[in-house]
Amino acid sequence: MYYEDFIDNMAVGLRWLKETLNYVPTIAWHIDPFGHHSSAASLFSQMGFNAFFFSRIDYQDKNARLESKSMEMIWRPFQYSGDKNTFMFSHVNYYNYASPPGFCFDVNCRDEPIKDDPTLEDYNVDTKSSEFVEYFKSMANHYRTTNLMHTMGEDFHYSNSRMWFKNMDKLLSYINSRPDFGVKFVYSTPKVYIDAIQKEKASYPVKTDDFFPYADNAHAFWTGYFTSRVSLKGFVKDFSRFTQAVRKHIS
Repeated sequence: MYYEDFIDNMAVGLRWLKETLNYVPTIAWHIDPFGHHSSAASLFSQMGFNAFFFSRIDYQDKNARLESKSMEMIWRPFQYSGDKNTFMFSHVNYYNYASPPGFCFDVNCRDEPIKDDPTLEDYNVDTKSSEFVEYFKSMANHYRTTNLMHTMGEDFHYSNSRMWFKNMDKLLSYINSRPDFGVKFVYSTPKVYIDAIQKEKASYPVKTDDFFPYADNAHAFWTGYFTSRVSLKGFVKDFSRFTQAVRKHIS
């Protein structure tokens, strides 16, 4: 996408949010694009966003970041455009945008549901809770604060939201009622998470370049994805050039 198309697209969306809902977003949530360009971070910052959450980065880059606790960073693109405040706090999701393994609660999932009735033969809330807590304690080894954020869901995995929340409520209630676990789980949002980690005043690495090219495993690059549907993208470019020319002529 050319930068003027990027700006036009965001302007329409932000205007609708303001006029319809009286809401101005400050956090970008892009969990599934196949790579991220530093100029996008620069533009987002100039549009008023101060945090950027995403999921897909190159598997080798992710492995290195897990080891160095740099899954969160200050993304300060080298394209300052004269403004050194053009940067955003950026967060890479720990486990793509899925729930922890073994904790998918939907009609499309085969994971064991949470049973918290002690009279049941397959009562399991105690063992599943221990497994859940251990997962997050392992995750904590790769981040710099005591607060962690994790998605619960997947592609096409919220067909039955009642099933999700019924199981999650049981799990969270059991864990939070037992101080020996030493953790607390809450339903949250990116903004609540940002507010929480800011209080811990941790230091973060700085990134200045792109998250390209993107490969999700060895010999599996997604670069060609951007050259698909060439006819449609050609029409978009032609229309964009026309509208930009008209706009400049009118102004």
